[in-house]
Amino acid sequence: MSVRKRALNAGWYPRTPEEVKKTLDEWSTDLSRLDGCAAIVPHAGWYYSGRLAFLTLGALQKSIDTMVILGGHLPAEGSLLIVEEDEFEVPGGFLKNDLDLVEKIKKNFRVSEDWDVDNGVEVQLPLVRYFWRDAKIVSIRVPPSNLSLDLGEMLYQWSLSSGKTIGITGSTDLTHYGPNYRFSPRGTGKDAVEWVERHNDAELIQFLLKMHAEEALNHAQTHRSACSIGAAAAALSFARLAGVTKGVLTGYLTSYRIQPGASFVGYAGVVYA
Repeated sequence: MSVRKRALNAGWYPRTPEEVKKTLDEWSTDLSRLDGCAAIVPHAGWYYSGRLAFLTLGALQKSIDTMVILGGHLPAEGSLLIVEEDEFEVPGGFLKNDLDLVEKIKKNFRVSEDWDVDNGVEVQLPLVRYFWRDAKIVSIRVPPSNLSLDLGEMLYQWSLSSGKTIGITGSTDLTHYGPNYRFSPRGTGKDAVEWVERHNDAELIQFLLKMHAEEALNHAQTHRSACSIGAAAAALSFARLAGVTKGVLTGYLTSYRIQPGASFVGYAGVVYA
């Protein structure tokens, strides 16, 4: 049996199952269930955005057979990348890959096997296991193109034909600002932080809340307001077909508010219920 091993070090999320459980139990005091079918979550290390990702995923429906975790960090002209190992290693256990769905996706799209490490997916795995211990997982990295919308539609149709309850997690961080990312259109300091928080990220978030997937894709590409917008757009596409008409913002912050510096990143959580 093949296993996708943990690849990120303990700086991303705790190493031991005891540390993971302690952290998530502490965060769980603020949980609020919205019975959502899809979510958009951040994917930085837990120190920065783990709590927001946890509370956002915790707002999804309680019963899920398969959780599809969508990552990114791909060029617009790229194809889907999918994990094909039998299981995913998480602290304290494993999560099974839904190989039936993997094969269905491979029949519908041009797909390559994903051999790389993607924090967009891996940091979510212990969260998924906390809420849905028996659920299967599918890990797909999605380019920032209209292919993401087609994937969302295909996943929705599969949920109907299979009779399975699936959840969709679109994993993306927002604006990467500052010299570390070679993107400083508003210089540095308070003006830069205000521009990211009140304008660049805020505009993209409004597209996500109003479920304007095409506008979100365009904004992220032209304004550099998200690193993995294809993942978010696919989750949004799925939710639109499921009858959701607007998103709920579960929270927003930037890493600047946790650790001020010239370079910082935005994080948002959105639930579609």
